[in-house]
Amino acid sequence: MKFTISTTIKTSLPEAFRYLTSSSKLGEWMKDFQSIKTTSGRRTKVGGVSKLIFKDAKSAYSIKEEVLGFERNERFEIELEHTEIITRINYRFGAKDARTTILVADYQVKFKNPLNRIFGIFFKIPMRNQQQEDLTRLKNKLDRISIN
Repeated sequence: MKFTISTTIKTSLPEAFRYLTSSSKLGEWMKDFQSIKTTSGRRTKVGGVSKLIFKDAKSAYSIKEEVLGFERNERFEIELEHTEIITRINYRFGAKDARTTILVADYQVKFKNPLNRIFGIFFKIPMRNQQQEDLTRLKNKLDRISIN
């Protein structure tokens, strides 16, 4: 399953890139995010591996994050692995002008369980909506920062 989400952010490209890749800022825009623990490398280097902890109304859960691509101010690609799902996200950055960034996020989702692959189409809309909400929170946060 694949989908793409894009947004325009009213802040400079370097600021948008720093904010999205910063471990300390994840809780400000990712729903249910609790903490991050680096297990090897760094989040700003290819090969860096971290454990992301989330807590929703039902329970806490962890997701393994591995950095697959890191080109400063251009691209940040990660793979997120949970018990039944692997999601690869390629964030691409472009400058519309000195104070406006275009962020494009390409998602590729794979289900480990063959049965989930069959019903994957039913997961696409809720997953896309959740990712859109996260990027909207990121955009709103950065838009407010640039105003101040």
